[in-house]
Amino acid sequence: MALVTRIAAGLALAFFLLPATAMAQSAEEMQAMFGQMDANGDGELTTDEIGFLMGGATGDSPEAQMMIVVLDEDGSGGISAAEFAAVATMMSGQLTDAQLQRLFTHFDLNSDAVVDRSELTSAMQSMGGYEGEESVDEALAEADSDGNGQIDFSEFKSVVN
Repeated sequence: MALVTRIAAGLALAFFLLPATAMAQSAEEMQAMFGQMDANGDGELTTDEIGFLMGGATGDSPEAQMMIVVLDEDGSGGISAAEFAAVATMMSGQLTDAQLQRLFTHFDLNSDAVVDRSELTSAMQSMGGYEGEESVDEALAEADSDGNGQIDFSEFKSVVN
């Protein structure tokens, strides 16, 4: 499975594996759900808390890590109650530009505004989606619409959303 497809599937899976109450839509329901999920009461969800809610997965699961990358707007390493409110947006199937940019930046290891073959390989290996160079070729073919061998933000955005 290509990286961008795996990212989208992983994020969707992560949210749908949350308890059924995760379908709450009002601000009050989202706040109450956040309080239940914040096991240590520190006001932030960690990868360990998210992993536990996803059926006991460890905090180093790719899905838990991607949730942090996408939703952690302030860079604290956790998800605050306000950031958690963005889950409603995620459930609608569309990531905001800011969420997409954080995810893209996570893969753009050298910060040159493109994900090259090496960075794509690293991302796929860290997410468990690397199945040899053919899987990298498949991901590039899926996302690299201009054929330059790199994925820029607009290409990434159009494939993930």
